[in-house]
Amino acid sequence: VLNLPHFSVGGGITWFSSENNTKTSLNYKYIDYKQNLTAHSVMLRTIIPVSEKLMVTLIYNHLFEKHHTNRDLFGVGLNYLV
Repeated sequence: VLNLPHFSVGGGITWFSSENNTKTSLNYKYIDYKQNLTAHSVMLRTIIPVSEKLMVTLIYNHLFEKHHTNRDLFGVGLNYLV
């Protein structure tokens, strides 16, 4: 680990769909790193129930970094409840 955060602060909003039990959230985070770098993160996450025990998570994160190129990060997750 080369660049540890000094502190971060953020917030978000979450909403639920009663039609298909989907949970969606939009989050913002400001990150101040110890090595003179700051970043802003905007993340959109959706959790989609496929069955009673299986859920799919889709994540998109846009990262604005000071003195660096902006980055788009994508993620997909599967959760199985036992």
